Amino acid sequence: MYMREKKLPTPAQNLLIKNMSNTYNAKQVDAWLDQATKDLPAKRLADLFGNTFQVLSKRASRTLNKTTLMAIVKRVLLLSQKQYPVLEKIKVDSSGISFEQFSEELVQTESVDANKAFRHLFSELFEVLGGMSADIITTSLQNQHALQETNTDFSEDSALQRLEALYDISKFLATFESLEKTFPEILRSLSSLYSFKTIFLLLEKNGQCSAHLWLDVQASQESIDLAYKNAKRQYEYFVAPIKDQICLNKFELPFCSLYKNEIFNNNINQYISLPLSLSNLQTFGILQFESFSPVCETDISFINALSNLLAVTLDRYNKEQESEIKRQLELSERNNELVQVQGFVTSLEKERELREQFVATLTHDLRTPLTAAKMGAQFILRRPEIIEKTQQLAVKIIKSIDRMDQMIKDLLDANRIRAGEPLSLTMNYCDLKDIAITTLRELGAAYGDRFLLEMEKENITGFWNEDGIRRVIENLVSNAVKYGFPQQLITVSLKQTETLVQIVVHNMGNPIPLKDQEELFLPFHRTSSAQRGGKKGWGLGLTLVRGVVEAHGGEVKVVSTDSEGTSFTVTMPKDSRAFQILN
Repeated sequence: MYMREKKLPTPAQNLLIKNMSNTYNAKQVDAWLDQATKDLPAKRLADLFGNTFQVLSKRASRTLNKTTLMAIVKRVLLLSQKQYPVLEKIKVDSSGISFEQFSEELVQTESVDANKAFRHLFSELFEVLGGMSADIITTSLQNQHALQETNTDFSEDSALQRLEALYDISKFLATFESLEKTFPEILRSLSSLYSFKTIFLLLEKNGQCSAHLWLDVQASQESIDLAYKNAKRQYEYFVAPIKDQICLNKFELPFCSLYKNEIFNNNINQYISLPLSLSNLQTFGILQFESFSPVCETDISFINALSNLLAVTLDRYNKEQESEIKRQLELSERNNELVQVQGFVTSLEKERELREQFVATLTHDLRTPLTAAKMGAQFILRRPEIIEKTQQLAVKIIKSIDRMDQMIKDLLDANRIRAGEPLSLTMNYCDLKDIAITTLRELGAAYGDRFLLEMEKENITGFWNEDGIRRVIENLVSNAVKYGFPQQLITVSLKQTETLVQIVVHNMGNPIPLKDQEELFLPFHRTSSAQRGGKKGWGLGLTLVRGVVEAHGGEVKVVSTDSEGTSFTVTMPKDSRAFQILN
């Protein structure tokens, strides 16, 4: 039978265990670090690292579970690595800490640098763990003293109370609705075990920090400010810096704290501040309790279990909320798509109706010149000997054919415009005054003496398409005749600058509604008043006006009011050759 030799602890380990079992303060930790690391070579220092972490983990695990402890260590390590890159070789996850690569790296590091890294890391760990969890690194002697003073019996009955409270709390968390509704129920379950001054919950969501405070009605403002300051410090260390102003939501505790012990030293740290961490060690908040009396390791262990439950619940709740928001967004998008489809169907139906009206109007308008041409041709065939009458009829036939040709041309041009194609126009040197005078004379023969031409004495010359300009004036004036007051004059004004010309056609009459003004230049569109009035038309005139004007590099605008009447203003460059597109 072989006996395994019992390995005795090294002097450094004895010193570590001894100091871990005494009341913690910063001076003692510094003294211990000085003595434990003094003149140690890198290899011994690497061993000390591992031993210290083992003792620290064992000591801290009496109050914190592994997930919370590793989340704390990972954050401390991450911040320390920025100052001491040698620490980057330490790997931390929810299962523990890996030292293999780190030990190899540390052996190759200068002892002085390794010593500094070691001292910095463990000073941070002692300070953070002590500050967060009511000095959990300290001996239980202080807590035992507190228990003796208060005659509190942490017996099996007390442990059973904690289990019952945790069971009740888990039921509330299983049906979690919101912090405002569920958290008071949790606090009521804790009221038989603890008397709290303040409870802070700081949460990160979408890069923003939200703070919630539940406080005893007798808590002083100074106490609240100190607790808030401590909670924010822990949040900034473990979660993220607070950049924006925090909106603090305050609530009174849902019960009155019956037990308030004032005999303890006020310098005792009575905060329990724990990170809300998930299994991947991601920390997204801080839960901090401030007790009226000192807390023991059993309290911290219980609160740690509660914080873990709350972390899992909040994470699940946030994911459900995000899923619900995503679902609502998808539903909203589908509704919008449905509305768009319905709008598209409506527009198609409207366009179908307009096309039917257009075809009916076109059929009627084409039939008139066709009938006239046919009757003239038949008369010529029957009575060819009447030369004078034959010549008159031939002129009418040509005019009817020209009229049909213009209709077809207008229709083809409107289709080009509707397809987004520019009109093919040739720009030549011409005089705008001559075009306007000739066009208005021809219109005057049809509509009577209703037109007033306002223009400068000088010629207005430039490079335009003469037929296109004539079509613009003809369509705008015809519209003014059709929809303006019959007793009022229609004014056509010609203006010019060094580089631009303007054609303004104005008439008095019922104003064009704003809604119709937005769609006025669309193909086959006719205003509601035009449709109600029974006035015939193709709904292409203004579409052609816009197409011709844009082919000249210009624009057309309309202003229509009750008091001022309706004005269509065409603005074009004097030289449109740059916009010329040849067939």
